[in-house]
Amino acid sequence: PVKFNLGTEENIRRYGQSVPPEYDLSVINSTNIALIYAANDWLNDIRDINLLKKTLKVKLLDDYLVPDTTWNHMELMWARDVGKYVNTKILEILHKCD
Repeated sequence: PVKFNLGTEENIRRYGQSVPPEYDLSVINSTNIALIYAANDWLNDIRDINLLKKTLKVKLLDDYLVPDTTWNHMELMWARDVGKYVNTKILEILHKCD
């Protein structure tokens, strides 16, 4: 994953190079990370999620793929069953942190 692409001129001004640099995700050391994602997400492709999981060097609090394969990015917040599939999972994760 790379930092936000601001265009060549702004990239040079902000980052000192024409293209945005990559984030070094391997230096993340927080153990308070949980992933909740959908298989049909058009913003967070499942291949990117898998790459993130391989790159992180810490144990995740949770790694949860919503079981409904039709869900996409918007369903994670707005679906009729968000309480069943997402909110209950969030509460479960929060209880692990007690």
